[in-house]
Amino acid sequence: LADPDVLAMSTDAPVTSFQAAPPVGTIYTVTTTSNSGAGSLRQAITDANGHAGADTILFSVGTGAKTIKVTSALPAITGPTVMDATSQPGFVDAPLIRLDGPGVGASGLALNSTSDGSVIRGLIITRFAGDGIQIKSGADDITIAGNWIGTAGTATTGLGNTDDGIDLAGSRATIGGTGS
Repeated sequence: LADPDVLAMSTDAPVTSFQAAPPVGTIYTVTTTSNSGAGSLRQAITDANGHAGADTILFSVGTGAKTIKVTSALPAITGPTVMDATSQPGFVDAPLIRLDGPGVGASGLALNSTSDGSVIRGLIITRFAGDGIQIKSGADDITIAGNWIGTAGTATTGLGNTDDGIDLAGSRATIGGTGS
């Protein structure tokens, strides 16, 4: 690879080979597709940001494929966080949780410089005006694995984000594949 900050990149590994890491720190569970409020992804990120130390965000929104229609920018992730959408009941070999942001003038997920060691796993991220995932300068040792960024959930039909799929400004990121 030409970029020394990217440690691994793969687009062809099946999601079925996931080796999920155990949850770390405090666990917050997304239980609704609502844009905000108790059980929402927005609230889980806000709660994780308000807690010192590492956190885990899991998903249990009914069973099967679900879409979270994001209507305004989600809070940036500001601490070490494992966001693991492979925890969604019914997950077998393909992402089931879709973050859809038509009309949102921001990136789908943003990782600030204080989010070192964070993991984003098993999401579909579509139609944001910014990047699908933005890894800001100083956000190091980030893992982005097993996500479908800019596809409609079939991994073939494009619903791209306006800017980059992943904007990498941090260092030592692992992007692609299914592990970690």
